[in-house]
Order: sequence, then C-alpha cells, then structure tokens
Amino acid sequence: MDISHSDLDHAAALLGVPRRSLVPFDERDPFQDGLRLQGLLSRMPDHRYGALALLRVGGHACPQAILATPKLHYPFGKDGVFRFPAVRDVRIYDKLDGTNVLAYRYRDPDGALRTSYKLRLSPVVRESRWGDFLGMWRDLLARHPEIPSLADANDCAIGFEMFGARNPHLIDYDDALSTVVLFGVRADGSVVAPCDLHVGDVPRAPLLATLRGDADPVAEYAAFRARMEASNTSAEDGRIRGTEGCVWYVRDAAGALHLFKCKPETVEATPWAPGINKSAVIAAVWNLLES
Repeated sequence: MDISHSDLDHAAALLGVPRRSLVPFDERDPFQDGLRLQGLLSRMPDHRYGALALLRVGGHACPQAILATPKLHYPFGKDGVFRFPAVRDVRIYDKLDGTNVLAYRYRDPDGALRTSYKLRLSPVVRESRWGDFLGMWRDLLARHPEIPSLADANDCAIGFEMFGARNPHLIDYDDALSTVVLFGVRADGSVVAPCDLHVGDVPRAPLLATLRGDADPVAEYAAFRARMEASNTSAEDGRIRGTEGCVWYVRDAAGALHLFKCKPETVEATPWAPGINKSAVIAAVWNLLES
C-alpha cells in the first residue's frame, strides 16, 4: 500500500499515536468476501497496541479508529515497586497460552457494520509460517456459531484466546483446540471483564479468585505467583504442564478496570517456547510489520 504523508497524519490523529509507531496494511478480509482493508496499524505498547486506523474499505475512503487487545503489563516497574491503583475489588482469571484473536466491527462505505477478526499485529486472521491461524479459527467458528454475534450483542470488540495442541506454545495442553472469551474492548479502549459479557455458548476464561478491596494486593500477588510455580511441572518436550499465569482485573475506586499479568517464575524465565528460533521469530515479525 502506498502511504502518503496525509495518510500518516490522518492515522496518527485517529489513534493519538506518533507517526513512527504506525505500519501500513493492505489486506483482504477473509470473513467479508475478501473486502479490501487499507490503513495503518499501531505498535504503541499500551491500550493502542495493534489498534487500526482503517482509512479505506473496498477502495473507498472510510476512516475509522478501531482499538484492539491492550498490551498487558506487570503491576510493578523496573525498580520492583508495585503500583496498584486504589483497589475496589479484583477478579483473577486464568491466563491461557495461545494466540489472541479479536472480533471487531468496522463500517463499510455504505455505513453497514461488518464483523471480522484480527491477530495482535495483523488486521485480519490469516495463515502464517507459525500456524494455520485462519483454518483453526474457522474450525472454532463452526464449533461456536454464536461467536460472530457477540460483538453486536455486547456493543464492543471481543477478545478470545485460541489455544491447544494444534496451536503449540509454552504450555502443553491436552485438548487439540479450544477458545475462551477474555474481555471486551469498548470504542474508547476501556475493557469489559468476561463476567460482564454475554458470551452465549462460548466459555469464559476460568475465574480463579476474587479479592476484596481490603486485601493486600502485593501479598496476594506473591502468593498467587508461588502457588502457580508449585503447581507447574515440566513436560517431556521441555514445555510446561500447568499454567502460563493469570490476569488481574483490578477495579479502581472510580470503577475503571486495570489489567495486570502475573506469571510463575519458570514461565517468566522462558519467554520463548522450546524449539523456536528467537532470531527467526524477530525477523518474521519485522517482515510482517513491513509487508
């Protein structure tokens, strides 16, 4: 896709990000009869990570901002100091280890809303050298026919995790392929917890615990991390049997949600799944971003 300076400026303004964080895309939507989508994708490591500035749909100007799966961070900084907001309550969900898929809606030139699905750094779900993500997602859509209606039913984008033996990562799963609902993402980027979503026949990420506002979040965080570490075991191929960790949905005094990741020590120390060449992954990501 040929990107003009005006395209860059328009996309940066739509998402509120610097121009240098944007990479162009020009893709056919496999879920909407190959409709052509053109624009720029954000790599800002915050709530705009993977967000789309969709400029043209089917060759027609149709500018719109689509916020996507936010970047998860730890609740502490490089100095090790925890920085939880004022906590009203916390819901803690299992963190599944697979591929994130986001169901999102965009408007076509006639103003009609269309639903599609994207990966973290791609505007659509597609095949790659790392897996047939499109084929796997189509299989899950056939298994869960209510998925295409969930974005409309909840009036927000819906995040899913696609995981299992057919989509291998660090955690070794028995099931061949599964998906769960992780969260909703509203148009302003705010997150909706899975317990507050209508999900139909699709399972939610497992709820592990709830904490009241008077709990000590730092002590509870350490306890969760230790329990997960103790429960994990090594698989024969060097992967891990157990859990990748959990996600803390912290509701602050104003009612806003803040998401934080919590991982056991061995998972934190193994950012790359065994057998995957780190240099090759980095090269592949850059090729994807520059394509």
